[in-house]
Amino acid sequence: MEDYILYVGEDKDFSDRWLTKIVQKQAELPVVLLGPGKENARISHSPILVINRLYASAIYRHGKKNVMKVFRKLIALEKKDVPIINSSKGYLIELDRIKQFAFFNKHHIPYIQISRVNSILRRREPIAFPCVLKLNPSGRNRTLEIVTNKESLRLMPSASRKNNVLQSLIKKLICYRTEFVGDWCATYPQHLCFQKNKLTFRKIYKIVPTPISELLKKKIIKSMKEIGVSAFSIEYFMRRNNLEGIVDFNLTSNYHPVFIKITHGHLEHAWQKLINLKETLWNSPKKRFFYRTSLTIA
Repeated sequence: MEDYILYVGEDKDFSDRWLTKIVQKQAELPVVLLGPGKENARISHSPILVINRLYASAIYRHGKKNVMKVFRKLIALEKKDVPIINSSKGYLIELDRIKQFAFFNKHHIPYIQISRVNSILRRREPIAFPCVLKLNPSGRNRTLEIVTNKESLRLMPSASRKNNVLQSLIKKLICYRTEFVGDWCATYPQHLCFQKNKLTFRKIYKIVPTPISELLKKKIIKSMKEIGVSAFSIEYFMRRNNLEGIVDFNLTSNYHPVFIKITHGHLEHAWQKLINLKETLWNSPKKRFFYRTSLTIA
């Protein structure tokens, strides 16, 4: 049976095609895609490494049923103790912004308050208006609605109330996004524009010094490693030299070609290093024999 690396995700975005080439080049092994809507329901034997790159927004493109089918296969591989970059636990946190809020608060990392729409309407949780209305799980959109009072929430359709959350609005013009891969990170700013009841943001592909402290960076990386997450991003606001709060966590980043270019090879090197670290888990003959044992996932 031939060794291979399993790439869990999609292949339509440039960043995924770019990354699969990097993985194949680094490991010198075939890369097999496991994603929603693919005809790959059965895996004959375990891969030597799994790279989980499932997007939360895949639910809107492929349907929750198809995404969860792939997710269950990921869990089955975790139970076989196959090395995985980005665990199922990390994906569950990305799928639910409320869980993100709870996770970072648990680790004493500032995260801007977020609440379910129905919880606000039923007065279970207080929140200060104005707020930003966000999809839960997150989608790919650059325009967000600003909600100024509770009365406007009551006019929303029941389905929207169920699938949306509210987050306190931070009215600043610059929000930062930091991409983490292993112990490496790079940061670029995002420009926010406020128009009546809408907020739009534009990525500025210019690498800037990461504004959060080294101590906090290490704390964030450590908390992610504890749940098996090694590659992720956070979006956040700063207050002077301190983190005001995280507003979003992404397990899977859609790397823009310009971002890849301006990292001058450091993003690629970080992924190569991360793959090498995981490879040490299966280099021994005993491990390699275990991973090659039969595995069938319906």
